[in-house]
Amino acid sequence: MPINAATGGKASSTDAATWTTFERATQALGADDSLGGVGFVFSEDDPHCGIDLDDCIDKDGNLSSEALGIIQALNSYCEISPSRQGIKVFVRAVLPVGIKHVARDVPGMKQIELYDSRRYFTVTGQIHSGTVAQIGDRQGAVEALIERHGLNPPARTMVSRSNLQVDSSERVRRCKAYLEKCPDAISGSGGHDATLRAACECYRFGLDQSEAAAVMSWFNDQKTGGERWTDREIQHKLDSARAKVELSGEIGSRLIDPPPSSDSRIYSTHEESRSISTATERSRLCTDVGNAARLVKRCGNDLRYCYAIGSWFQWDGVRWKPDEVGHIDKMCIETALSIKQEAVLAGGYIEETLNKWATQSQKRERITAMKELAKPDLAIRIETFDSGLDILNCQNGTVELRTGTLREHRREDYITKIAPTDFVPDAACPLFIKFLREITDENESLIGYLQRYFGHVLTGNANEQVLLIFHGEGGNGKNVLLDTISSVMGNYACEAPPNLLVVRKQREHPTEIADLQGARLVVASENEKDAELNLALIKMLTGNQRLKARRMRQDFFEFHRTHKLVLLTNDLPILRERGEAARRRIRVVPFPVVIPESSRDPSLLERLIEERSGILAWLVRGAVEWAQNGLGTCEAVTQATEGYIGSVSGLDIFFEEMCEFDLYRETPTSEIMAAQTQWSKRKGCKPATYKELAKGLHRRQCKSGKRNDRRIWRGISLRPEHSRTDRTDRTDRTGDSA
Repeated sequence: MPINAATGGKASSTDAATWTTFERATQALGADDSLGGVGFVFSEDDPHCGIDLDDCIDKDGNLSSEALGIIQALNSYCEISPSRQGIKVFVRAVLPVGIKHVARDVPGMKQIELYDSRRYFTVTGQIHSGTVAQIGDRQGAVEALIERHGLNPPARTMVSRSNLQVDSSERVRRCKAYLEKCPDAISGSGGHDATLRAACECYRFGLDQSEAAAVMSWFNDQKTGGERWTDREIQHKLDSARAKVELSGEIGSRLIDPPPSSDSRIYSTHEESRSISTATERSRLCTDVGNAARLVKRCGNDLRYCYAIGSWFQWDGVRWKPDEVGHIDKMCIETALSIKQEAVLAGGYIEETLNKWATQSQKRERITAMKELAKPDLAIRIETFDSGLDILNCQNGTVELRTGTLREHRREDYITKIAPTDFVPDAACPLFIKFLREITDENESLIGYLQRYFGHVLTGNANEQVLLIFHGEGGNGKNVLLDTISSVMGNYACEAPPNLLVVRKQREHPTEIADLQGARLVVASENEKDAELNLALIKMLTGNQRLKARRMRQDFFEFHRTHKLVLLTNDLPILRERGEAARRRIRVVPFPVVIPESSRDPSLLERLIEERSGILAWLVRGAVEWAQNGLGTCEAVTQATEGYIGSVSGLDIFFEEMCEFDLYRETPTSEIMAAQTQWSKRKGCKPATYKELAKGLHRRQCKSGKRNDRRIWRGISLRPEHSRTDRTDRTDRTGDSA
């Protein structure tokens, strides 16, 4: 009987309040000679499973061959039982729902018992010689053991609850009457099984636990030939019987009249249950399909295949890492070798068949086939990766960027990237802050703007549809700043292909766009003078629409933008279009301070990188502030941007340079359009459309009309030196109406 080491009272494997620590239990054992040992409880809250091999050691201490095969297949911690006639194996595994927990008539032993909850094992600490001292993850081996010994749950029978509404005393009477007719349970003559069958009948007659205990007490007095079972043995049989009858769906089945028809069996309709069942069946086949199912069963939690980019990914405990070293091939080889263990557990003629297949499976073509056929079961869409927009992966966990809190890494986040540092919320970065103040000329507003922007960069959100242009002469720290941020972000940051954002003779290749997928910071460099900014491409790369791209020799795929663009340049590129689109998309960040050559520290970047944890904490604080308040504005950025784009439009400049406005003047529309086109070509900007020209003239109180069937504008004239006809007709105050 189990004892509560804390109170000395009874303990129960189903009542956690009666359990205690190992240290407390060993203290109680040392203080009381009447106690027989320490028990380990299996519960739903721990990952352990126990396998008890009863009477598998003979009187000379030799282990049966069947038990040896099981121990070798499980390859985990095992110890000799208190009776010294059995073995207890401890593994990490979860027993399938509904299995039978006891296998009888096993060659070389009395029985096998398997439990992962609601039971306890008395432990000795006497490790069986030749076995490992660690508890291993052995889910596959346990499932193979269950399969071999027929412990899978039987099909369940539907029992109507209305049949259990029989009076309690009537159920007890009918159960006793049935057991009266059964043979006595005599020890040494099948009495153990007969008593277990009697306990099962108690539940088939719908008795509750107290009623069943009372009937079995009567049975122990009347039907055992005077050789009573102990209370513990009776309770053990009742527990086993209840589990068995519940799993077979036979509770109250003796009360059913007529018996249920064959079509009343319960089958799982859950899609996942059916697919798991199918996978289990496939994994027994001696075919390439069977081997693929074996691979999925053994390694499926840690492998994924992406058809869009033709790559395997492996979960390494921190992230889903692209398989660049042939990990998948190693897993296939180990799966092929594991068929030998499968053969040992199977035994008989099946063992011979599996051994032959295990040898064949080690050939190159079988390994290749296993890998190829497993792809559909492990396939993942590219957009599933890195789709958590408000989380950032780092070495010691995953950061929730809206709150700045750290949590554990999770497979289901499907993160492929990592910032190569720990997140420590209160870590400092004094050198980095000093550096920022130096390169911004102590501009705290600009520093705050950069913190919010780079905090936004940490996220996968694309709400800020802007391109930041870091501009300034060389030696001003802008390169060091971006190199430092990129180092902190790891492979969340990348460099854009050369000249990506400027006009080129050749169109950008789709693989250049594919490189942006999943990135969060993309740094583009442009040092050529007179390069022209490709505003159309910038609109696309900073917009909300899905981007279409492909890898080399792969099919096209689409993805949502997560990247933020920063253009690094000493000379601002030519901007042909200075309209609303440019104003919405472009922000120029000035770096006005040039560090003297004599004051430059060649080791500065290396020293800044040493503060990575502090810089990451600074960035995360920026992300939280951005989430709460947005990017906001900064006077230095506003002024630099206006200086680049211009506070007035190109059309306004044309009006000022080329035109005169007088209520009594008029000019043909064609002349104004021709003059504006020629002026735009000289200035290197895009000519205005007629609609844009008309809108600008209306703003200046000009009116359109006709004279001699020719369209004109009243209130404007070209300056004499620019007028093609040098015509500036005056009309009287009344004028001719058009």
